[in-house]
Amino acid sequence: DADEVTQTQEVCNGTNGTVGPSGDGGLSSLVNSTALPAGDANCPNGGTKLEFGLDDGANGGTAGDGVLQPGEVLNTRYVCNGSVPYFPADVTPPTGPAGQYTIDLHGAPGLSGAGVSSAGANGGAITLSMNSGSLGGAVKVFATGAVDSGFVVPSVNFIAGPVPMSVTADSTLTEYDDVDAGLGSNDPYFFSNVDQVLFANRSGAAVEVSSVSVAAGKTLTLRSATPRTIINLSVRGDFRSAGNLVTAPQGNSLDAVGITLSCSNFYADPGSTISTRGTDTSGVDSVGGAGGSFTVFAGATIINQGRIDTSGGAGDQGGTGGTLSLTANAGPLYDTGALTANGGAGVTGSGGTGGSISLHGGLGASSSGAMSSNGGNGGAAGGQANGVSIDNGVGGQLRVSGTLTANGGSCTGAQCLAGDGGSVVVTGRSAEVFFNATITANGGDGTSRGGLGGSVGLDGYEGSGPFEGAFLAVGSLHVSGSMTAHGGQGLASGRGGSVSFVLDPRSVPMGQSLELLGYTSFDVSGGVGNNASAGTGGSVSATTSPSQPPYGESAGGAPSGPVVFYPNVDARGGDGTQGGSGGSVSLNTQHSFDFRQPLEFAANFGNLDVSAGLSTGATGVGAGSVTINGVSGASNHGSLTAKGGATSGGPLVAGAGGTLTLNADDGPVTNSGAFDATGGAGSGNGGFGGSITLYGSPVNNTAALTAVGGNATFAGGAGGDLTLASTPVGPTVNSGALSVAGGNGMPAGARGYALVDGVDVTH
Repeated sequence: DADEVTQTQEVCNGTNGTVGPSGDGGLSSLVNSTALPAGDANCPNGGTKLEFGLDDGANGGTAGDGVLQPGEVLNTRYVCNGSVPYFPADVTPPTGPAGQYTIDLHGAPGLSGAGVSSAGANGGAITLSMNSGSLGGAVKVFATGAVDSGFVVPSVNFIAGPVPMSVTADSTLTEYDDVDAGLGSNDPYFFSNVDQVLFANRSGAAVEVSSVSVAAGKTLTLRSATPRTIINLSVRGDFRSAGNLVTAPQGNSLDAVGITLSCSNFYADPGSTISTRGTDTSGVDSVGGAGGSFTVFAGATIINQGRIDTSGGAGDQGGTGGTLSLTANAGPLYDTGALTANGGAGVTGSGGTGGSISLHGGLGASSSGAMSSNGGNGGAAGGQANGVSIDNGVGGQLRVSGTLTANGGSCTGAQCLAGDGGSVVVTGRSAEVFFNATITANGGDGTSRGGLGGSVGLDGYEGSGPFEGAFLAVGSLHVSGSMTAHGGQGLASGRGGSVSFVLDPRSVPMGQSLELLGYTSFDVSGGVGNNASAGTGGSVSATTSPSQPPYGESAGGAPSGPVVFYPNVDARGGDGTQGGSGGSVSLNTQHSFDFRQPLEFAANFGNLDVSAGLSTGATGVGAGSVTINGVSGASNHGSLTAKGGATSGGPLVAGAGGTLTLNADDGPVTNSGAFDATGGAGSGNGGFGGSITLYGSPVNNTAALTAVGGNATFAGGAGGDLTLASTPVGPTVNSGALSVAGGNGMPAGARGYALVDGVDVTH
């Protein structure tokens, strides 16, 4: 009945006249409905599975046959009988392949050299977040497996139309101020700046051209009759190039003229080139030409398999790279080519700033090419990197592989400033995201200042449907590939960058997961100082949040899912005259609502190190913290290390050990990995031992827990605190060694305490 409806979603056919991939009218939408029995993995009490898609023949299907085949499915929904649905995530790690990926956001070390004082920089930050839970989906980071982000580029279906322009010899196409000027030129083809439409000159009449094709090995040059920075060209039908597309220079300018192209479908074949690259130059105080922008707005599909270059030219000072943008408004985008928008190199001056690269597919985007948005290297300064972005409209899939690069430019001149790394952003709206690309966004190296590490963001969000209030579900976010965004080296070295993966199924939760495959290590360590202070360790966090209304209690919210973590983490502070303090690692499920689903647990299998660095000329610094916190349970199987910073070279006080916590709100805690929160060793006094807490219902520990004070030349550090508590269900079971002794010294440090279910077992 009408008052029993909780959600409504419209699925529409294409508009009459819309050009589909086969050149006919709009595509039909299809829905499969499958009854699910009680006991189904997705609907324990039974229900209905709904699959939505377009009759477009994607991925091996047959277009227009009225049957929704597996390859044509864009979204899947479950409507379950009973109360709040729950979709337990599979947290079994893949059997293979062995891990091969890393994330490196270390802070750069200080510049080396005799007599040089240069501080180390801070490590970066890694954030993995399920912003609103998906009713059981996990944040899971495995050390095995690899995401399959491959795809098949469909065959090009070029439609010539009634008035095609076929470029079979090198040709120039000129933009005039109006149609009359174009007709007066007697050019066989021309376009006007008034409406940018391409015309054929047929016996003095302007007839609109239906398509453009450029043959392999041939060059089409776009030229403006009056000086412009961008040439605008509109083709009502398809544009296809197997050859070369360039713009004519304006007078003696070294800057390239840009292109904005509008068409129905855009195809760049393998071996084709498009260039709006700035011109190289030389000589004192010369400036390389700026790259012109290249922009495509396609009404339907984009398939790029060629090379597009909007880079700045080299000179005594490098030219800036131009913007490169490919947008498929109502169809898919496929890219297997090379996209380059680098800043030009500068000899004694500055390197040029890189141009931005953006890809948008209205019905999904797939890319396996190489993209580069680097700042140019220079003498006085390195150029700033810009960034790469890839996203979709609503629907389809995102599949990304290849290499994505946004490095800041390095520099070699005295007191030079290096460029910062740029950004790489991939956003899936109502899409399943399959990502396995190599990313570099490092800061450049400089003699005075090293560049800052860049940023990487992979996000999955629901998208708005065709009518107000309708939302289309986002899919899971699957991630592999090594990522590097460390700082550059200099007298003032650059800090590490950031990596953020966010999945938000907010209005349509159905078990989506944030899944990382094949990651062996994360590095957010602080940089070593050279005769100066060191950088602090960075942070790593993985969290799930509760699902949003209409599910759950009247206060809103519903169960989330587990956090499972396998890679090793290096979040240590660097060594220096004053060492860097340790960083932090936190693995947390939601804690806002009292659902206590059995899979709302946190589990760690990696070795996590948040120790502080060595201080050679100042007081030692403290270690960082590790927190593993689950609603229904928490377990640890790796070593957790948070040693205080040692000191050397004088009567100095060493740093304290850190804080290690394994906690479950209402479930068991199990630990089989060694904990070490030892205080730092002191050339003067030793550091205090840290704090270790295991709290659950009940607690079972089989490993050594160590929070001893640091040894010292003078007073040894006091031992730390150990707490093992099983509440309300117990007792605690412990077979591991508990060590809270004070450090050796004159005198020795005081012993700490070890409480097991409230009883001090220290002896």
